[in-house]
Amino acid sequence: MKWRMPESTAVGALPPQPSGSSRFEAAFLNAPIGMSVVSPVGRLLEANDALCLLLGYASDELVGLNIFDLVHPDDLRAARDNWRRLVEGNSTTPRIELRYLRRDQQPVCVAITSTMLRDAAGSPLYAVSQTEDITPRKQAEEARQRMEKRYGDLFERSNDLIFTADLAGVVTSVNPAAEAITGYAPDELVGKRLIDLVADSDGGDPGTSIDRLLEGHDGTTEFQVATRDGRVVYVEASSRLVRKGGELVGIEGIGRETTERHLLQEELARHAFYDSLTGLPNRALFLDRLSQAIARLKQPADSVAVMLLGLDDFRTVNSRLGHAGGDELLKALTPLLQEKLRGSDTVARLGGDQFGLIVENLQSDDHVPIVAARILSTVSSFEVPKGTLTASLGVAIAEPLSNPDGQLENAHTAMHRAKRSNRGGFEIYVGEVRDLHPAGR
Repeated sequence: MKWRMPESTAVGALPPQPSGSSRFEAAFLNAPIGMSVVSPVGRLLEANDALCLLLGYASDELVGLNIFDLVHPDDLRAARDNWRRLVEGNSTTPRIELRYLRRDQQPVCVAITSTMLRDAAGSPLYAVSQTEDITPRKQAEEARQRMEKRYGDLFERSNDLIFTADLAGVVTSVNPAAEAITGYAPDELVGKRLIDLVADSDGGDPGTSIDRLLEGHDGTTEFQVATRDGRVVYVEASSRLVRKGGELVGIEGIGRETTERHLLQEELARHAFYDSLTGLPNRALFLDRLSQAIARLKQPADSVAVMLLGLDDFRTVNSRLGHAGGDELLKALTPLLQEKLRGSDTVARLGGDQFGLIVENLQSDDHVPIVAARILSTVSSFEVPKGTLTASLGVAIAEPLSNPDGQLENAHTAMHRAKRSNRGGFEIYVGEVRDLHPAGR
């Protein structure tokens, strides 16, 4: 379709307008966005002040230019294709977004909406275009895209487990870090229910935390996860509900493995309640177990034997064997003492060469000397290089409502009495006056 500019249309003057042209001209000139009149070949016939200000040209500099001379080189092909369709009447998208170059050659993002006016025969006369500065929006979109890419990279590269799930608790996406923690590839986890990943050994109802989340209780929870190879690991997860348009659509969360932290906590707890050399309960745990044993006594006649075993002349033996040798002796003696008691009884190392013993469910008072003799016999039969090993034993009988610390002190008193007057034997503490009942070897 060949077009010929109307003779009455000159550069710098608005083309002929229908009735009401004065209103059109006023709206054109005073519009807050760029307005222009463009010939079918792309020549600028008229431009308002807003367009001049946007592009940095004076009006007489801008009018007469070809609009394609203003387009950024990277957007030129798209601009020409869009204009060709507009001129031919085939355009289904009168709006196009591209970059113009200002007079100082700085790019500006614009959205252009054009309407082609035609004569009675359908030939194009001129286009009226609106040019809107969309640079702030484009910058915001680019920032959002950069942020999405950044978060996408974080999702893929994060060492933390990042997941999404639907409102039924079914995994909908998960990042590669999940495989390092669970042993399952991401595509294997998608479609699994979160509660199906919780290990059977985890205490309580595995669905409780998920139920709370679905009720709106966002927060952090820790649970045990069964890995693909059968191990159990601890995972701490922070989750929240996802809403779109005010409607709940799912769950998203981030988790990290805390197994190492749990092992450290268990180790610290072990150091707090167990002797590091022998692995036996220490004084704190011994007294706790003694408190529990006393609390279990129901009848006035019920009793618990509290025994304190101290090796005789251990300093001499230790100096002869060396410190390491003395430690090995204590470690070797530990299982022998445990063998002489029942599983319900307790053997503890209270420090140095002293061992505490708790004997529960005494059948009668005659049972105490039997147990004491058995323990002392175990020590005396223990083979020690360059000498013999003996021990003295103090016994206190705890009854209902007895004080654990007081009973241990009574056993301590009886042991020292045995060391002075019945070396290698045992003494039973009796009475509030701290009388001691001597017993044989």
